[in-house]
Amino acid sequence: MKVSELLAKATPQPVTRGRMKRLGWYAGYLVVEYPTATYIYGPQVAEAERDKLLRVPYPDNTLNQNKKKHNWQSFKVGA
Repeated sequence: MKVSELLAKATPQPVTRGRMKRLGWYAGYLVVEYPTATYIYGPQVAEAERDKLLRVPYPDNTLNQNKKKHNWQSFKVGA
């Protein structure tokens, strides 16, 4: 899957608190938009993990914990 396809189909949702701006998911990959850059986390991220991140007040710490726990890789795709 191409990065452009993933970014187009991720359907990001706004995050109200924390450093994240928007958060999206598609086909096992999590797309996280920060004010300064966009990152893709994966593979094999469950859609339920995205829902969990959208529910917590400050999802940044939860994302870092899940990244370590599930051994997700992250890739910076935009500045």
